[in-house]
Amino acid sequence: MTWWGWLLVGLGVVALAVVAVVLVFRRPISQLRQDRLLRRIGALPLRAKLSLVRRLFRDRRVPWWAKALLPALAVYLVMPLDFIPDFIPVIGYLDDLVIVLLVATLLFRAVPRRVIEENVESLESGEGRGAGSTAGEGRGR
Repeated sequence: MTWWGWLLVGLGVVALAVVAVVLVFRRPISQLRQDRLLRRIGALPLRAKLSLVRRLFRDRRVPWWAKALLPALAVYLVMPLDFIPDFIPVIGYLDDLVIVLLVATLLFRAVPRRVIEENVESLESGEGRGAGSTAGEGRGR
């Protein structure tokens, strides 16, 4: 297949991925509370966000398949094989971005809202004492 054939195939895959992302991200207006939660998570410093991910990964109320998504995403991003090769300008990296957004959306929908709220509240209240550190995080300093 010639280079323009591969380009057309890549553009088709990107178009399908964009449609999938639009379908996943469309939300009714009644989900404004989730938007507030997302803003609260976005306002956390990077260290607290990483702590949130670690806490959710260790929480037993989070489904096992949701916990398996993060390692699977890491393997996909490190793997040299892609849906669209990275040497194609712009769209080569676009498929990676779409996959990351899909995994983030699936994780946010899979984890019970109350679990996320509890962990965000504890991180927000702990920010004044040491940038959102969890119990046992400061060992070895």
